[in-house]
Amino acid sequence: MAMNAYNFTERVRDMLAMATQEARRLRHEYVGTEHILLALISQSEGIATAVLQNLQIDVNHVRDLVERIVKIGRGQPEAVPNLPYTSRAQKVLQLAMAEAADLNHTYVATEHILLGILREEKGIAAQVLTEAGLTIEAARAETRRLLGLEELSESDRSKTGNLSSMEAILIGPPDPEIVALEEEIRAAQLGADVAALDRLISEDLLFTGPGGGVGTKAEDLEAHRSGAVRFLEHEPIELRIRRVGDDVAVTSLLAQLSVRVAGKVIGGTYRYTRVWARENGQPWKVVGGHVSAAST
Repeated sequence: MAMNAYNFTERVRDMLAMATQEARRLRHEYVGTEHILLALISQSEGIATAVLQNLQIDVNHVRDLVERIVKIGRGQPEAVPNLPYTSRAQKVLQLAMAEAADLNHTYVATEHILLGILREEKGIAAQVLTEAGLTIEAARAETRRLLGLEELSESDRSKTGNLSSMEAILIGPPDPEIVALEEEIRAAQLGADVAALDRLISEDLLFTGPGGGVGTKAEDLEAHRSGAVRFLEHEPIELRIRRVGDDVAVTSLLAQLSVRVAGKVIGGTYRYTRVWARENGQPWKVVGGHVSAAST
């Protein structure tokens, strides 16, 4: 299946490669929703993993249910260089894109895949998750909570329209491109998505933390990878954007944070300042920034 039409995160691309491996392990000559689910529940990080954990879905039980339904096949998947996706698996990816669009996300991450599986309803993966006690309503609500998105009342919705959480708090002229980047890095922080952070942060990052210490990209990625830093809450309050020409933008984000650092939970209102830049048509990256406690 051609995947270049989908703006998948690196984690989702790795997960889909794992789904193909699961299909080959089971000697199936296709990739179905069941293989996608097996790959999804094998993830140790990400929003989808957090959703399943927080809703107390036993992933070992889910794996057992899948393997009880799906038997080892008699095919020769090694003879097929690119295993085709079933129509239901393709529908899951299409619905994942729709879920991402509903959240005003410009990328497809693991949480969108989970919602796509549940929304598809009829595949083995959806049936297994339903039997395990997961509903799409609960998964959507927990996803929104983890991403810091609140359901708007009808009166609020009429004022803000179909805006993302970042767009709704933006002070100043619209800037969808930079707003999307701020949303993406926030989701990556909440989901401990090291691959996404790696993509969004410059190798030459110069970042000052709340205590005045200067951190590097390598240190930041390792903190997320090891679990030394884990974002529990990241609720945006106010976003300001200033463009400096076409290839530099400075953002100021006020947010309510709760973060576990070295086993200790700290929280409060903090302000991030980030400098986004791009060179020679390359993707935007954070090249510098600062975070400190703020009073509102």
